[in-house]
Amino acid sequence: MERRPSAVRRTLVPALVLLLVATAALAACGSSEDPGFDQADPGAVGAGQPFAGRFDDLPLPARSDPIGSRSEQGGVVTQSYEVSGSTREDVMAFYEGALPDLGWEVLKAPKPSGTSTTQAEWTTGDLILRITANGASGLGGDHDPTEAVRTQYSLMLREA
Repeated sequence: MERRPSAVRRTLVPALVLLLVATAALAACGSSEDPGFDQADPGAVGAGQPFAGRFDDLPLPARSDPIGSRSEQGGVVTQSYEVSGSTREDVMAFYEGALPDLGWEVLKAPKPSGTSTTQAEWTTGDLILRITANGASGLGGDHDPTEAVRTQYSLMLREA
């Protein structure tokens, strides 16, 4: 008799993997190599509406869903997303195509960091945007092949 995984196991294992990927993304975003993002002056931007408005103007790849709520703390605005049917390379290619048309310039080209993370930075001159994408293939989407690839990515925006 063949043993089949229980419904709880089929749901719990992918959820745990996604949690680990999200945790790794947050750890990568707060890297000690660049204290500018996690050690900003608490009064620099705060909840300033013009700054938050600029974050709202950032484009998102199709099929992106926010993970949790947006954080506005210490002069840094951050939001994480999950996108189905796209790899981390697809996410970076989307931003490489969309941001220049909106006046953004590459500050640091997309670069792999570890085995499943890619990071890039863009600037408009007065703002810096850091994009961190983490691949997590095989999560969910048992019925639709385009759903089988899921990528978690984070946008972090701060004043230059």
